[in-house]
Amino acid sequence: MRENPALSGNQHRDAEQAIGRYIDGFYNPVRRHSALDFTSPAQFEKMATN
Repeated sequence: MRENPALSGNQHRDAEQAIGRYIDGFYNPVRRHSALDFTSPAQFEKMATN
């Protein structure tokens, strides 16, 4: 990933971490999805690997 010259190294890392936390929270791995036959992504992955 290219670094933004307007952000220092620490600011860039902090921004990446904040974005990661937002995405992880938004795409909750335990939320059920109709596209996965109403199973959570975590359950779907577990079933797919067995």
